[in-house]
This record gives sequence, C-alpha cells and structure tokens, in this order.
Amino acid sequence: ETKEVSNTGSATMTTMGATRKIIGDNKDLLCYLQALEYCCKLTKQCWHDIK
Repeated sequence: ETKEVSNTGSATMTTMGATRKIIGDNKDLLCYLQALEYCCKLTKQCWHDIK
C-alpha cells in the first residue's frame, strides 16, 4: 500500500514534505509566510522573486 501511494504521488508527497519541514520551525514559518514562494532555512533568508 505504501509503495503504491509513493509511486502515484511521489512528487506531491515530496513537495508536501518539504513544505511541512519548513513550516515545522517557527522562525522558518515566519520566513515562509513572508516569502510566500521559497524559503531557505539553511541561510534563514527568504526569496519571493525566485522563479
């Protein structure tokens, strides 16, 4: 069951997981909300102009 779901929604699961991880931290959450696009928690900086 897990393998089937992974195969079907691999990209979706990855994207959701990444977003969830970023929002997991309060500091990152603030940054993510401000960026509304991309947030780099490694450098703790946000870029809303990245495309």
